[in-house]
Amino acid sequence: MNVFVSWSGAVSQQVATALRKWLPYMLHSLKPFMSTVDIRSGDKWNADLAHELKQAQHGIVCVTPFNVHKPWMNFEAGALTHLLQLTPFLFRVNRAALGHSPLAQFQLTEYGQYDDRNSAEFYRLIDSLNRSLPESDQLSSDVLLTNFTHWWPQLRSDLDKIPDVSIGETRTSYKWLLTFEDLAIFEASTKYEMVWVVTSDVVKYALRSGMTQKIEAGLEKVQYRYLIPEPIDASQSAALAQLKELAEKHSDRVEFACFKHDVFEKQATSDYVICQSHLSDTNGLRVFVRIPIADSETEYWFDTDDRAALGFHSRFHQLWESRSDQA
Repeated sequence: MNVFVSWSGAVSQQVATALRKWLPYMLHSLKPFMSTVDIRSGDKWNADLAHELKQAQHGIVCVTPFNVHKPWMNFEAGALTHLLQLTPFLFRVNRAALGHSPLAQFQLTEYGQYDDRNSAEFYRLIDSLNRSLPESDQLSSDVLLTNFTHWWPQLRSDLDKIPDVSIGETRTSYKWLLTFEDLAIFEASTKYEMVWVVTSDVVKYALRSGMTQKIEAGLEKVQYRYLIPEPIDASQSAALAQLKELAEKHSDRVEFACFKHDVFEKQATSDYVICQSHLSDTNGLRVFVRIPIADSETEYWFDTDDRAALGFHSRFHQLWESRSDQA
């Protein structure tokens, strides 16, 4: 059975490559086709793509956090809906993120943070593909399960190696508009030695589920420095206590300072993340600023230019140096 594997964007391409490689090992009758060019780069499907699409009986659309909001998704869905079967493969994407996309009407396969669920979801896809084959090509349930059990760890390993951050891609509709997860601090091969976080919400940027683990995973390469206001209620005091525990656990890699509210608010009108390549100089600085908007459920950031980055670094370096005066 011919399977058309559709992708758009660097991360989506990596997902498609992994699926194309391992699907035939699990189900030998499958013949995946994956284009070598990004579909969105051209206005029309070329002849080879059109031919492969015509020959395909099943389509898999590789949906990622970086392309789920892109206009091409609706085009892709329309182009593939003539297939007998179509499966959106949601890679680190929640089902709700599809919204009113035409892809939401199809049977979805999710790949997220839970291994057991990923395994069950993907086996369901393989089983569905197997049942779609001519009876003479179908594998027995025992053989199918054996194949899947043997090859699934290989596919999972390839998928898990795909970075959370993609250069040139963001989780928004614009390259210049970032989410917190798009910031450079999440790059797998980060070149930064120091990350400054200036925030009044230390839970969100240090202590929430998953964030602490990401910080600790990179501490061999990166030092973290938090600038926060003094707590004014019980929840903020509890957060400060947790931050102290984190700093004591990693005393040479995580540090923080609290400042009086009037001093902090005068210097920090939003949240800031400063990535410093070398501790001894300010070359290669990147400074990200959260866009202050009323909707607390929506959070966007932008990357400042070099001049602004130097200014922000100087401001918060001076604030850090004044911490003994604010104690």
